[in-house]
Amino acid sequence: MPERLSIAIIGGGCSGALAALHLLRDPRPARIHLIEPRVIAGTGLAYSTNCPHHLLNVPARCMSVSPAAPQDFVEWLGNDGGAPANPDEFIARQRYGRYVADRLETARREAPPNKVLLRHHAEVLEVDRQGERAVLHLNNRTRLEADSVVLALGNAAPRHLPFFPRSGADSMFYESAWSPGALAPPDPNAAVALIGSGLTAVDAFLGLRANGHRGVVHMIARRGLLPQPHAFNQPHGAVNNDAGHVVLGESGKLHDLVRQVRERAAAAEKEGSNWRDVVNSLRQVTNELWHQLTPGDRERFYRHVKPYWDAHRHRMAPQSAAVLDEARRSGGLQVHAGRIQRIAEGPEMLRIQVLLRSQKVAILHAQRAINCTGSEQDYRRVDSQLLRSLFSKGWLSVNPPGVGVRTIENGAVVDRHGAVMPWLFAMGPMRVGGRLETTAVPEIREQAAALAKTLLAHPVSVPAKVRQLWPSSALCSGSTD
Repeated sequence: MPERLSIAIIGGGCSGALAALHLLRDPRPARIHLIEPRVIAGTGLAYSTNCPHHLLNVPARCMSVSPAAPQDFVEWLGNDGGAPANPDEFIARQRYGRYVADRLETARREAPPNKVLLRHHAEVLEVDRQGERAVLHLNNRTRLEADSVVLALGNAAPRHLPFFPRSGADSMFYESAWSPGALAPPDPNAAVALIGSGLTAVDAFLGLRANGHRGVVHMIARRGLLPQPHAFNQPHGAVNNDAGHVVLGESGKLHDLVRQVRERAAAAEKEGSNWRDVVNSLRQVTNELWHQLTPGDRERFYRHVKPYWDAHRHRMAPQSAAVLDEARRSGGLQVHAGRIQRIAEGPEMLRIQVLLRSQKVAILHAQRAINCTGSEQDYRRVDSQLLRSLFSKGWLSVNPPGVGVRTIENGAVVDRHGAVMPWLFAMGPMRVGGRLETTAVPEIREQAAALAKTLLAHPVSVPAKVRQLWPSSALCSGSTD
């Protein structure tokens, strides 16, 4: 009988749940430990919301948990609702969380006797090595041993803003839109300031309105870019299949890629299509293009291009866009492009001084300010005892320009000396920087399916050392500048 491997997955959100699901569906024997402090696996930060106005950012037909069964989510919706589902509908995210949890439980229930899923409602504090085994120390004093460990920690909390007080005791400041009570201000008519204007800020605005807030909402961001909307009834995918390949055929330099995408977008408009077709067509080659860029171009992308790319690539549901458009027309939502210079606390209101991109100074007043800047992508900054321990041991390094966790193609982690850790893997948002597309479900499910095959082919075959592409200081420096 084949030896039953032990695999520990740290994180039970969408990434961890999909990893566990694909391991369960593989016929080879394994003992799978899924470790997550929350009770419900599969929901994660994005899908644990109970607000019905928080919608998926892509149609239902794109959200199956398995690349081999693309209609699975649509079929599940039909069974769940008792009527055929519209594959082009933008579904409430809380339903998707239930779908992932349901599919994971089904996989656990239908797994053969040699495949076991063990859930641990706990936090991993540290990982050690004893011989050929990893030893995980949990905050409930449990000690687990595993052949392989998967880091599936998902999106981290936002970075602390320097003008926010550190104590967190003052209810006028909220470090996250998901902090308890953040979206339920005591005075529904008082102004609220959202720091950021991306998808998190959109969620915060919709959550405020769902909770009965009627006051003015100020969104403050350096460029003031809102996510672009999906078009109603427009296919989500590679509509113009030539667009990505045109870009691939050129120099591979960032300025040439940006120029070509703009040219293709302009051509699409003339042909009766639009820029969405071009961005969708790039989906299949985005990571390949990213790997062709030099380290300098990748840094320039993060510094200059990424905010514009994110606004067009990570779009919001048409229904959400309609709500925001109406709020902007009525004055209920005001978007300010600029930098916050300081926030002064008054007895009842905050006085927010913003240096606008026009170089004028705007003074805004709000009853509370909420950090909506999105997840922290420099995992050295994340408030996690586990991550601090892994970085201090040198087992983790970061991708330039200081984001994500460095891995090879199959997800095996690269340490600060360039050596591959054949027992330690990362997936999903943690691979940002090494991959440009790694945070959306279609990419995560592909990673989960491939990772299951890799982990169960024990011992994992990986190169001993990775060719150093960047200076060591760029990979493992503790600097957070």
